[in-house]
Amino acid sequence: MGHNTGQREAITLSLGVTVYDRQMSEDTLEQAIQKADTALYTAQSKGRNQVNCCDKPAPDGQNAVEEVLPKSLALH
Repeated sequence: MGHNTGQREAITLSLGVTVYDRQMSEDTLEQAIQKADTALYTAQSKGRNQVNCCDKPAPDGQNAVEEVLPKSLALH
């Protein structure tokens, strides 16, 4: 880490997201990690500073990530 020069620096973040519920998923943990990794590479290929979700749509048409993520964040 460098010294604080008083200048602002931009920090960007790319995320690959998937939901893994070992009781409900047909995937193994390793497969879920691979899906998240693939989603990360997709986010980066879209120009970085992106969030890409790799998940099957829920039966009601909503992405399971949209449903589960806020609940998970509330726990932490």
